[in-house]
Amino acid sequence: RLARAAVKLRTAYYRAKAQKIEDRLEEHEDSLQDKLNTHLGEGAAKLSTDEWRREMDNYLVEGADDEALSHALAEDIYSKAKGRFPGRARMMPTRLGNALRAAEDRAGHQYGLDAITVAPHLALIAPESHVAYLQDSREQLDLAVRLCSVSLLATVITLPAVLTDGLWLLLALIPYALAYVAYRAAVSAADEFMTAVSTIIDLDRFALYRYLGLSRPRTTPQERRRNAKLMLLLQHEPTEPDEPDVSLTYAPEQP
Repeated sequence: RLARAAVKLRTAYYRAKAQKIEDRLEEHEDSLQDKLNTHLGEGAAKLSTDEWRREMDNYLVEGADDEALSHALAEDIYSKAKGRFPGRARMMPTRLGNALRAAEDRAGHQYGLDAITVAPHLALIAPESHVAYLQDSREQLDLAVRLCSVSLLATVITLPAVLTDGLWLLLALIPYALAYVAYRAAVSAADEFMTAVSTIIDLDRFALYRYLGLSRPRTTPQERRRNAKLMLLLQHEPTEPDEPDVSLTYAPEQP
């Protein structure tokens, strides 16, 4: 019960934090849009979305004042901070958990692939150089997490040893500070690790289709439609594997 209560409290905290970041992001986006609309005048309403974006890029390069550039910088900072959080329903109670889950939800999403489902398959068929890149990223994450754990353990051991020794109690701050730094490093390492996963999905997904006996998709929309069914099969859903809505056509065997 205590663990569940802690999870609820920390998850609610990160939901509120993510909402605050999103609100600040919207404020700076609106301010920057107002600056551009003022710069363009009446012609701003006639622009398409792509034209408006090009005008925004040109404005920031050539005509933006210090206030507009300040809004653009803040928009970039809050946008990156927002990317560290998953959706509200998928929020986790820790910073590291949220960084991993947010990246998990993004990896392969553009192709209709679930990263958690296909990553074990890709690790078996990817070229050695790709697997080595993935393993290096994972080892960096593991090292940071282990260092954080050992430093926290050292803090717990140090505290009772110097509890009655006056200023020597400050020695416990050294392993605690190291644990904090290692934890933040683990969050950054999690980003790098999930970037490796996303890259392998980008490069090796066609090899996965080939090993599964599927033909190469001709278009991205076709790939997403087929992968929606493929994910159901690989996740062992639904319980009736021969239902028509999850049936796939396999490619003929190549000589």
